[in-house]
Amino acid sequence: MEISSEQAAAKQKKVLVENFTGSLYPSAKMLSLYAPEHPMVIQIAERVTNALLKTLGQDTTLTFEIKGKSVVSGEEALTDTKDITAFAGALHTLGIGSVILTNRLTKEGMVDFLRVIMRRADDKNTLTDLQKEIQKITIDGLQLIFILSFVVTGESDEAAGPKPGELSEEQVQAFISAETLPDFLYLLFKQVDVLHGKQAENIATQLDNILHRELS
Repeated sequence: MEISSEQAAAKQKKVLVENFTGSLYPSAKMLSLYAPEHPMVIQIAERVTNALLKTLGQDTTLTFEIKGKSVVSGEEALTDTKDITAFAGALHTLGIGSVILTNRLTKEGMVDFLRVIMRRADDKNTLTDLQKEIQKITIDGLQLIFILSFVVTGESDEAAGPKPGELSEEQVQAFISAETLPDFLYLLFKQVDVLHGKQAENIATQLDNILHRELS
């Protein structure tokens, strides 16, 4: 069966996304070996940032949904390679449920993100302390969205979280810090996505259409 141009483009895009995602954990690990002022730090971050821009192409944002030790991008699960699993596991442990990377992310911002990936609890900082500290980090061109009901054991307890549609303080801050309309609409879409009923479905459909440029 002949593959259509759309299918071929989608396949190529997935390869780019998987290659980029798979480069994040090894790059973060390599960067962690150097002191902050070492020239290799910026070189590593610049290489990853260029890979992000290549992956984005004409798009402005790349979104990762962290599902335990797996990553979903564009509603499609990425291949669970060793490096992608390590990346997902690191973020999940930190209580990060989603990551939105944009074409505004600088190499300095990439340094901060790569350092977040390698953050670990130790004798001085408990996992809870670490999660609270990371939630205060602001990186221009990148958003970290945290699992609302994340507990220290590393498992999410949805029943213990807020009611569907209720905004947490972290979500409010995410909305406030959204600098572009696509970023804001994506956050709004994810908020509506957990609601139920015909009216909520209609709102979610409209937002989805806007995000995919099907509506002005």
